[in-house]
Amino acid sequence: MNITLPGMRELKSAGCYINIAKRPTQCIPPRSGDKYGVLIIDSDQSSMLLFARTLMLAGFNVRSAANREEVVAELNKPPLPDALLLDTGLPGLNGLDVLARIHQHPQLTAVPIIVITSKLEREEVAAALARGASGYMIKPCMPEALRASVHAVLGLK
Repeated sequence: MNITLPGMRELKSAGCYINIAKRPTQCIPPRSGDKYGVLIIDSDQSSMLLFARTLMLAGFNVRSAANREEVVAELNKPPLPDALLLDTGLPGLNGLDVLARIHQHPQLTAVPIIVITSKLEREEVAAALARGASGYMIKPCMPEALRASVHAVLGLK
């Protein structure tokens, strides 16, 4: 598939594809008051551990969920996350439906969500962005790119 997006060459050389669609005009303050929190929703244990380690080393509080029950429990646990990483390939769930449902919740509508998946189809990217994704990343991705993407959707430098 031939995809022409700005910066594709640089991203490809970094070993990943990223498209941050929505950047806030100003920094989003952390909900907990001190540290930003990120919820990782991914059923692949090795990906989840890599993402969690990367973000913890960058100073984020990290929580994770791998299935529907865990997602519901984490989203009902205070404080709400400041950002989410969402894999669309969840067993028994349609990740794009999860994305849309999260954005329908009044307290979560403004939470930036980065879809992080192994799917790189134009239709999948368009569907994720149409359902409110703030960004789209392809696995595997470099830790630096993950940190930069989370910083970008939160309006951090």
